[in-house]
Amino acid sequence: MGLLPPVLPDVAWHARLRLPRDHYVRFDTCDYSIHPCAIGTWIEVSADLDWVVATARDGREVARHRRSLAKHRVISDPAHVRAANRLRDQHHQQAASAAEVEVEVRDLAAYDRALGVA
Repeated sequence: MGLLPPVLPDVAWHARLRLPRDHYVRFDTCDYSIHPCAIGTWIEVSADLDWVVATARDGREVARHRRSLAKHRVISDPAHVRAANRLRDQHHQQAASAAEVEVEVRDLAAYDRALGVA
């Protein structure tokens, strides 16, 4: 039998993906939460026998979960859920304030006069 190499090979599963709006990634059959600050950005997800880790493009870690060997589970970090709720509330407040903007209503008879119809 031969000797082991001086540096062991990386046996972790790796994927590079753009984080969707629901801020979860699927590994095996489980969904793992990622901090919503990374929504829409490219992240690197790696998983080994113990951990599922997601890092942003700048090297910042945006999630670390113990790997679940159970099937079809949703694993959420409470901090990720709170951040997502905070972002959702901010979005709804901005949408509500945008709906309150008054828009000028133009008299449609001006178009008839401009075209010589009236």
